[in-house]
Amino acid sequence: MEAPTQVTILADRVVKRGRSPEAAANEAAHYRAMEVAPPPFPTPRLISWNGDELIVTRLGGRALGGRKILEGDVSPRAARACVALATSTAEWDPPVDRRRFDDVRQVEWGLAEGVLQEGEVERMRRHAATATRVFQHGDLIPPNVFVDGDRAAVIDFEWSGRGFVNGLDWARLLANGWGSDALRAELLSAPIAATADGAFSWAVVLCHELRQVERDGAGADWAADARRLYLGQLPALRAALSALPVR
Repeated sequence: MEAPTQVTILADRVVKRGRSPEAAANEAAHYRAMEVAPPPFPTPRLISWNGDELIVTRLGGRALGGRKILEGDVSPRAARACVALATSTAEWDPPVDRRRFDDVRQVEWGLAEGVLQEGEVERMRRHAATATRVFQHGDLIPPNVFVDGDRAAVIDFEWSGRGFVNGLDWARLLANGWGSDALRAELLSAPIAATADGAFSWAVVLCHELRQVERDGAGADWAADARRLYLGQLPALRAALSALPVR
């Protein structure tokens, strides 16, 4: 289990301490990469890092939500800003590659647990074998997205790295923001929703989230709610997968 993060929010900066060395180093490496190659999406700016304590500038606006699963609706304006953010992360090609996502392992778990079917997973295996890895934030959930008018920014790059397909960030926001009519509609209307990358990323994220629920839930109320949310998306996911050309 990773060490608990200690976050201190000041007037103009945010101080983070107490994380695992791997998570802290990965986040710091990505913030430093931004100084060399600025990303096409808004982020905080690195002030300092000493191997444990990371200090970044504080963002304006408000977090999209206080918990991993979005608990209420959002305005259409905020939804559009969030979708623009979620679909722009793969446009960044940072000069760092510290963490790689083993996405295929997630869908293999889904197959073993009966969440996905053999034919669906086999198509994903073939797709992953030829796909180009692209940058993904890796944890695009409501508390990490800050909305200020028409602008959405992202914090927390501890899990950032490269995935085998574009769409992981889009899919994670979709899976956890499913309860918002406006956000769900905007995400499903985005061009990536009709692609193999989008459908496969959605499958990867749902399997990952369900796997975490099974591992960490232990019958808790939050786990039952999360399981219903994620399982409730499977019919829409299967429809998206079946609409793709056979490879």
